[in-house]
Amino acid sequence: MFWLDVVSPVIVLSVRYDRIDWFWHTLAHEMAHISNNDLDGSIDSNLVGETRTPDLNEVEQRADRDGAEFLIPQESLKSFVLRIRPYFYKTKIVQFAKRINVHPGIVNGQLQHLKEIGWNTNREMLVKVKDVITTTALTDGWGQTPRIS
Repeated sequence: MFWLDVVSPVIVLSVRYDRIDWFWHTLAHEMAHISNNDLDGSIDSNLVGETRTPDLNEVEQRADRDGAEFLIPQESLKSFVLRIRPYFYKTKIVQFAKRINVHPGIVNGQLQHLKEIGWNTNREMLVKVKDVITTTALTDGWGQTPRIS
């Protein structure tokens, strides 16, 4: 996210990881920067996964918290974790996701981030989003215009 001027934010997202959890968390994180009027102009490039930068500054930590809260009320997630830990069965994750009206992959991603489950757990829930995003965008970022049926 960066600003063209004081009233014109721009969000640029990569589909490098091509996962529903990464896409939505990153979008929510960048929207939090806009909501918080963060004007530092730095580009976030290492926000998720095993290679995540461990020492984020306060602005990035706040955007992470706000982004996570935007997707899943964190009190609900904490309650779920306390009730279910350590038995994070797929059915329980899907039921919780339905109850809070989000995709199970987003719940799974937040559980991975919290280190409640491993990075390799329930990978099938982390559905790919690149095709959905690029077929609805004007270009795919590499100058290819998608076919419109």
